[in-house]
Amino acid sequence: MNIDYITRRESGAYCFRMVVPPPLRGKFGKREVWKSLKTNDRKQALIKAAPLIQFWSNLFSSGEAPSEEVITFDQVSGTAAKLGFEYRSAQDILAASIQDSVGMLKERLQASQPIRRRNKAEIASLAGVMDVPGMTMNQALKRYEELSPDKFMNYSDERERYKRWRPFVQAAKSFTEVMGDVDILTLKPKDCFKYKAALVQQVADGKLKVDSARKKIMWLRLIHTKVLEIDAPDLLPCPWDRITIEGDGSEKGKRKPFTEDEIKLVREKLDNSEASKQLIAINFISMNTGATCKELTHLHKDDIVLDAPIPYIAIRPNANRNRVKGNGTRIREIPLIGRALEEMKKFPHGFDEFCRNNGSEDLSRLSNDIIKGVVKDRTFYSYRHRIADVLRRSGCQDTLKDSIMGHTSKGMQMHYGAGYTLENKLEALLKALPEDNR
Repeated sequence: MNIDYITRRESGAYCFRMVVPPPLRGKFGKREVWKSLKTNDRKQALIKAAPLIQFWSNLFSSGEAPSEEVITFDQVSGTAAKLGFEYRSAQDILAASIQDSVGMLKERLQASQPIRRRNKAEIASLAGVMDVPGMTMNQALKRYEELSPDKFMNYSDERERYKRWRPFVQAAKSFTEVMGDVDILTLKPKDCFKYKAALVQQVADGKLKVDSARKKIMWLRLIHTKVLEIDAPDLLPCPWDRITIEGDGSEKGKRKPFTEDEIKLVREKLDNSEASKQLIAINFISMNTGATCKELTHLHKDDIVLDAPIPYIAIRPNANRNRVKGNGTRIREIPLIGRALEEMKKFPHGFDEFCRNNGSEDLSRLSNDIIKGVVKDRTFYSYRHRIADVLRRSGCQDTLKDSIMGHTSKGMQMHYGAGYTLENKLEALLKALPEDNR
């Protein structure tokens, strides 16, 4: 390569410079072509100058002055296909192995024969003057959604889909606010560390929780990895793979379980409440089953079995919902005992008041207003944590506890229809729950 085509400014940055042949200066309207190469590194400058040298050399040979017409990447790649080769930028050709580079250049030489006057798109495709377009994080987010329809579109209502999708949107937005619309296909681990440093600073400033910062990186890793796996596998591994945030994330903490004294206060509050009968019933059922808001609000009448030797509710996909948190171990049957059975008998067809979009959120909000009236730092979800605690304290095996709660047992695959029976679960619940709470 002729190094006369690059020159260094006083600032240290390199520029591309090529003299316009005298006969063409009138047509081109200038004596020289200048373009910043945006680098202080000589080797990088030579690489970046290569496609410009090829482009302007071809253009001067054709005698065609550059027009105001904008040539798009699709036009260039389409023209290359018509000429019989796959478009690659000059920088990609230089970066390839010697054997591959020779093969790509040979294709272009064959396509350029016989020598004739070329249009701008043909010149651009032969010279490799246009880089393959990059992808911003927001574009990657959109692509991720296209590649993962099962992750978001199978939820039973629009609100649920939005809740699942929103963290990904927020992560992409946060990244763009810090890093700008950078090309993620060229993102390096050092760039990811730069974003991580910004998150760590937000944590230090009290603007972000450690767990939230970790999740932002997790969502970005999921987005980026999926896009690379499908669209650019040669760019794997994902630059986010080793990016982690250390530190104690315990400030968020787990939702606290109720103590037995607190449960008594909540029961009294519910019994004297003017809240709807369905809301009160769902709270008492959750107390003795550990089932969540959404699991209970969207029960179908076929999921409520009251005439069996052991009455129970089945948490599973139904006409009201097409999935239950991944459709894995959360699909289960839970025996009904004590007050839970008494309240379920009042609503054998389910809870139509809350079986709707946002119904479980409304139930949670209204229930929490009642709960916090007597125990300020507890919520509806604390029922579930209490059940886990009382089962554990009663000596219940973790695998049996997990079967009741719908958790995955480490080292043991628990599936619906296998493992523990209703009799096993009933015995565990009767042993774990205090007599005055049945």
